[in-house]
Amino acid sequence: MKPEGVDQMSIGPALQKVRQNRHLTQAEVASQLYVTRQTISRLGAGEDDS
Repeated sequence: MKPEGVDQMSIGPALQKVRQNRHLTQAEVASQLYVTRQTISRLGAGEDDS
């Protein structure tokens, strides 16, 4: 169940923007969120992981 008003299309670009503004690699963000680097990459590309 997703929170109202949140979808993958809005999370991916937002995550990518914040990551780049803070000069973080995908691996660094993945480690902080306890997911794989590939998950961060897929979110940034707007791919559905389901």
